[in-house]
Amino acid sequence: LTPLPTLLVQPTLGGVNDPVPEASEANETIESAPKLAVEGYADRNEEAVAWALSRFALAGLDLQASLEVRFHRSTEACGGWNHDGLHTPLSDRHRVDVCVIDQAGQERVLLHEVAHVWADRELREDERRGFLELRGLDSWNEGEWRDRGTAHAAEALRWGLGEESRVPGRLPNHGVASLTEAFEYLTGTEPLCELDAPSTRPVRVRHGGPTA
Repeated sequence: LTPLPTLLVQPTLGGVNDPVPEASEANETIESAPKLAVEGYADRNEEAVAWALSRFALAGLDLQASLEVRFHRSTEACGGWNHDGLHTPLSDRHRVDVCVIDQAGQERVLLHEVAHVWADRELREDERRGFLELRGLDSWNEGEWRDRGTAHAAEALRWGLGEESRVPGRLPNHGVASLTEAFEYLTGTEPLCELDAPSTRPVRVRHGGPTA
């Protein structure tokens, strides 16, 4: 297989407590983010990255991290046949490998893997312990994938930041109410996927998650 080129972006998005930008403002933020290198990517790959980062911006989630996003035509770079994405923290940046070729799949994988980046940088140890308790888990990053706090956090963020309200089925305790509670714990805000219709739920008191 011919190695695919790499897209490097360094987004500077708003902080958690900053006003949530409109969609057009989020797009402008992504477009103005400094790109370290772009080599030979199809437009849809760049669009998938920009869309994923714009969802974090719309939720007001801080993502001031250097990202290296690599797209592949096979799952080998992501750890095997049943893996479609991989997040690797490096000394000076975070690398995200995407091993699916359809755009919807790329967007889904990007949200999940970039959610790992955000959680790694933003969640304190006590916040991780609180999230484990909330989800009925024992470990943040050990054991089976479905029993890891980091996987639950990334899936809750992927669901809440997406445009569809369909819940992920890869984890236990994945109903809408449970995922909403997990998303609000992590972010202090309501899921974006529920913003297409007016919320009928009472405003929740923030009980955990990052403070800034």
